[in-house]
Amino acid sequence: AAGGRGPVSFVAYAAYQLPMLVGLLGVGHLLRGRSPVLANLGASLAGVGAFGYAVYGGSQLVIPAMVADPANLAAHAQVRAGAEALTEPFAMLGMVGSVLGLLLLSVALWRTRTGPRWVPVMVWGWLVIEFVGTSLVPGAAALSAGLLLVALVSLAVVVGRSPADAWSSAVDRPDAARVRAAVATAS
Repeated sequence: AAGGRGPVSFVAYAAYQLPMLVGLLGVGHLLRGRSPVLANLGASLAGVGAFGYAVYGGSQLVIPAMVADPANLAAHAQVRAGAEALTEPFAMLGMVGSVLGLLLLSVALWRTRTGPRWVPVMVWGWLVIEFVGTSLVPGAAALSAGLLLVALVSLAVVVGRSPADAWSSAVDRPDAARVRAAVATAS
């Protein structure tokens, strides 16, 4: 297992969190003007989720090296068991943050009609299949992963095609001087 797909899987799991974080923050930023509460909560929770999963995934990177040392496998297993108490809260943060973040962002996408209408539905389908279907049907995990991949790639296309002014703050807009003057007189 140490020379096979195991190490690649562990590294991919931990490394996947960075593009996931950046992408979902981009979606939240895109939605901030039309659904500020859902966008900010969803993006923040997704950020917490990515952080939790990255920490947990990073802790899993030692497993292939442990498996490659069969002479000390019992000692490695004992160390791993002790470390689980430290890493499990991060795994929980990862799951709760990611699930709630994606759920809130998908609701914001639906309410604001941002992107294709089927994208939030695919996210909801992923949630159901991932947390119910995988316990009932052995092949459901592949379907779940496929749904999430298609939804996230579609969101990346939506973010990538968004107009430049969607990424500007009020200070960067042509009427920035008027906005700054209004803020200054209001204080």
